[in-house]
Amino acid sequence: MNVLGIVKYWRSLTAAIFDAYHPERHYMRGPGPKCHEKRARSTKPPVDLRLRLRPG
Repeated sequence: MNVLGIVKYWRSLTAAIFDAYHPERHYMRGPGPKCHEKRARSTKPPVDLRLRLRPG
């Protein structure tokens, strides 16, 4: 085995052991600000219950 073969083996071994790719860091975890903005525009504003209650 020559030096180039040892270097290739060492790089593949270290890449397999210390893999820096973590797929859980790349997945979306929930709705983002655009989704909240879109939902806020499509829903009616809340009704103020104080207008319906009359003291008396």
